[in-house]
Amino acid sequence: RIAPFKKLLPLVRQHIIDSFTPKALDIFQREFDFFDIVTSISGVLFPVPKEERRAGIRRELEKIEMNGDDLYLPTAPSKFVRGIQVNSGIPLQSAAKVPIMITFNVVDKDGDLNDIRPQACVFKVGDDCRQDVLALQVISLLKDIFEAVGLNLYLFPYGVLPTGLKEGSLRLCRTQKQKSEGETTDGGLYEIFQQDYGAVGSPSFEAARENFVISSAGYAVASLLLQPKDRHNGNLLFDSVGRLVHIDFGFI
Repeated sequence: RIAPFKKLLPLVRQHIIDSFTPKALDIFQREFDFFDIVTSISGVLFPVPKEERRAGIRRELEKIEMNGDDLYLPTAPSKFVRGIQVNSGIPLQSAAKVPIMITFNVVDKDGDLNDIRPQACVFKVGDDCRQDVLALQVISLLKDIFEAVGLNLYLFPYGVLPTGLKEGSLRLCRTQKQKSEGETTDGGLYEIFQQDYGAVGSPSFEAARENFVISSAGYAVASLLLQPKDRHNGNLLFDSVGRLVHIDFGFI
């Protein structure tokens, strides 16, 4: 029953495209061309040695030209792209692929167009991002349940958009930062928090520690239900106030 339905989808897609006005078709083509190029960097880096990948991302980003001021983030149509931070490209840890994180300069189309802010996105080739969508639907449901019963637990169901059979993009919240913690310090999490949030006992450190506990508890429940596996530094993010966020659910 699925096969006949799938055969119809290309026809439906083309019917929709054929109905576009010339202006809408122009935006559609420029939008998809731009993010096809960005997403393809993940695949280009696969044969590149790990120690050379960050420089490789920068080289590829420097080649990209912005074609218009109406391009938007695939996972956030309300965010217009004003540029790419070419030094922001980071290859994330993965067992067999090269997901990359890139930070864009964006503006809110309904806000102050001079208020340019950073927005990090992850692009993946070779992963079925529909699995991430499913996992995040469960996480979103848990978040609603926690709030409904008055539990102070933190979960962040970030945006994911599959853009092809085995590719897609993930939109992280603006304050999140991704890094392999082992590359920035020889210590453990305790030392990392002192490095990032200040001395033990300081207001910023104690607030970050409390935020970490609350978010760790929330993701402990989610992880028990989802059994995501494949948890490592590349799949664990901390935001600017110490909250933990799990990403990448390709092994559920």
